[in-house]
Amino acid sequence: MQGPAEFGALLYASNTKKLAEFYCQTFGFTLLHATTERHILHKDGWQLIIHQFPDFVSRGDQRAARKNTLKLFFTTDDIDACKISIARHGGQLLHGTWHGPGFTLGNALDPEGNPFQLRWKA
Repeated sequence: MQGPAEFGALLYASNTKKLAEFYCQTFGFTLLHATTERHILHKDGWQLIIHQFPDFVSRGDQRAARKNTLKLFFTTDDIDACKISIARHGGQLLHGTWHGPGFTLGNALDPEGNPFQLRWKA
């Protein structure tokens, strides 16, 4: 795989290692990178990020948080045009950006309120 993945999903988990092993053994994903916070898997140009629940979700609330444990991500070559399109079509950009290997990312909501991650090359 050259550079960061363009398509994939982020799946929240309470035990990232166990869930990563499940997807590797069951569906043939390959482990690309692992930390205590996340495991990054890859298969056929598609990336699955298994991420520890955020700190604000307590262990007791994780079952309730499962209503939305999957987040898609998309990579764009033109972040400015993408931001305009998101706003024009009823979506919403959320505050904050983070850096991954070779890319910058931010979060947004689609018109139905579903969260997704937006990536662009650093």
